[in-house]
Amino acid sequence: AGDDEADPATWRKVHPHMDVTVSERFYADEYAKAQREGGAAMLAFRTKLLNIYASNSMRSWISREDALKGSRHFDLDSVTGTTVAFGGVDFSRVDDLTACAVGYYDRATARFHFVVDYFFPRDALPGHTDEELFRKWALEGHLHLTSGGVIDYHAVLDHLNNVSLRVPLLGVAYDAYGATDFANYLGTMGMQRILFPIPQSYGYFSDPVFSFEKHLREGVAFIDDNPVTLWCFENCFLDENSAGVKPYKRTASGKIDGVIAILMAERQFLRWRRS
Repeated sequence: AGDDEADPATWRKVHPHMDVTVSERFYADEYAKAQREGGAAMLAFRTKLLNIYASNSMRSWISREDALKGSRHFDLDSVTGTTVAFGGVDFSRVDDLTACAVGYYDRATARFHFVVDYFFPRDALPGHTDEELFRKWALEGHLHLTSGGVIDYHAVLDHLNNVSLRVPLLGVAYDAYGATDFANYLGTMGMQRILFPIPQSYGYFSDPVFSFEKHLREGVAFIDDNPVTLWCFENCFLDENSAGVKPYKRTASGKIDGVIAILMAERQFLRWRRS
């Protein structure tokens, strides 16, 4: 009880023949798959590879309707001198959405406004499962199409740089996996001190999940009225284990990138408030 299901030491407890009859890499790959897909994939990992009795612990969180009630248009020109910002970036794996959330916090009113910008490589659109939807959102200005077949880091960097020129940017969280170039570029822009690579673990997400929900329910946090973000909340469930809670996709094809990015930004606010 209490063992971290992501820890290879836990896997070796379950399988003493690790790297003899089964490889640790196999466990790592299956856990990564369970992390990505949640639901049935996480249940299968726990029962078949951790050898524990488990039921589906996924539960609903913030519905599309609740997210819509808490959404309103945000104008960057309206920010005051008491506003600071916190960022979170959830990078895609080649041909998927990349979400860059910025949480604007007005210290005078103690109110938040989360704005998520979405990026997708233009050459990856043809034949994509969500091609029609993404093209519609791009035409409406809700999604940025970048050049090439993979995500262009520079588009995200330019966006964050523009934010930092308008509002003090006090922290940017990102998933360190596969984002080394992004971190290096931000470092050359003088942002190294506000960069925070984070693990995609239950323990990391628990505090921002509860904090963001509380702020939204109390009416002190708002979400920009972007339909992509509402779609992400619609696709989002919570999963719980002994370490805490974490958002997952309702289905393998669902997208929750915007939610993950918002929670990363919320985490940076919590870090700043406690410092």
